[in-house]
Amino acid sequence: MRGHDRSAGITRRTAMRAAVWTVPVVAVTCAAPLAAASTARPAVQMLPVTIDRATFTWPGAVVGNPGTTPITVTWSVAVSPELDWMTGPTTGSTTVPPGSSATIAAGVQGFPVAAAWPTTLTLTLLRDGGSEDHSLVFQAEEA
Repeated sequence: MRGHDRSAGITRRTAMRAAVWTVPVVAVTCAAPLAAASTARPAVQMLPVTIDRATFTWPGAVVGNPGTTPITVTWSVAVSPELDWMTGPTTGSTTVPPGSSATIAAGVQGFPVAAAWPTTLTLTLLRDGGSEDHSLVFQAEEA
């Protein structure tokens, strides 16, 4: 014989070669479901502010979900500088189904303290432990 017995079955070298190739395949197989379950970043479109003299109306923002799982966002609206008055929803939480969109913060109205200064309306989205801001700057007309 030539020093190796074919009747003994699998050699230690063959077993090690198979093990080396199996580990990366198992790692890739385990990582794929985690990647598939992750959600996409929401797409945000700030709708324009309309102004009737010194009063502004903001219809909100459209939040789109390009992903394959639902996205839940908690949102808040802030306006700077301070307003004389503001009505409408300024906080909330919305779940957007996959491949769909939702309008949030619909119907915010306000009256700036002084129409002479630009007003900044900021929408903050909280999601997955992080936050992102989207802002609009506008100026009301002198009354």
